[in-house]
Amino acid sequence: MNTTTAVLVAEALLAVAAILAIYWLFFRHRRVGGVGAAARSSGIPGPGATLIEGTVGQEDWPSLAREMAVAWLVVTEAPGSGAHHMLVEGTNVIGRGSSCDISLSDPTVSRQHARLVVSGDHFVLYDLQSTSGTLVDGEEVDQAAGAQLNNGAVVRLGATRLVFKRAERDVDVRSATAAGNEHS
Repeated sequence: MNTTTAVLVAEALLAVAAILAIYWLFFRHRRVGGVGAAARSSGIPGPGATLIEGTVGQEDWPSLAREMAVAWLVVTEAPGSGAHHMLVEGTNVIGRGSSCDISLSDPTVSRQHARLVVSGDHFVLYDLQSTSGTLVDGEEVDQAAGAQLNNGAVVRLGATRLVFKRAERDVDVRSATAAGNEHS
């Protein structure tokens, strides 16, 4: 085998290893906290793709998911504490139903509890006539007008407490957990 052939074989093996690593990382997190319907059908991380604190660091999260995320909802209180739910441009439905983009395992959360609309720099949360209501920074969300979310906003859905964190490309998303604990 000549040097050129050896280099081509080595490059091909590295490409296959990179593809397998991304595949493994994506499917390891795929259904832990919910993945949107588009992601389930295409295999691309979508709304609700979840990074769990302590399993794999952000540096290991596929770069595609990091680039797609415009914000995160971090569960700081309730089942699934430590989960980072990825938000993308468009509509992100939150609830305990399996069809939701972000599925929470809290029995006090309605099947389709709230809708978070992301449009550019605007993040508006709407209550979807939930049984237990939706709070942002302690204030009830008006169903018609919704509530604008600012970085660090505390969202309460049933017994679940989440912290809204805008994505910063060079900052570890796990810092949102620390910010959420400051609001306790």
